[in-house]
Amino acid sequence: MPLYAGMTVNERLVSSGQMAAWDAAVARHDRAGMVEILMATELTAEQAADTVLGNPPAVITREGG
Repeated sequence: MPLYAGMTVNERLVSSGQMAAWDAAVARHDRAGMVEILMATELTAEQAADTVLGNPPAVITREGG
């Protein structure tokens, strides 16, 4: 069973210790970096791209999403 199965994106980011890296990538508007971080939490490239492109990055931060 995958490590992050059943978790939301935020739960994956927190559990993997990637939240600070995510926040930094969002601040830089670094979409490629955001996709790479999400893929490190066991999302596929397609799922990661859909997450980054389908939601404004500000929605997926510590404050919400």
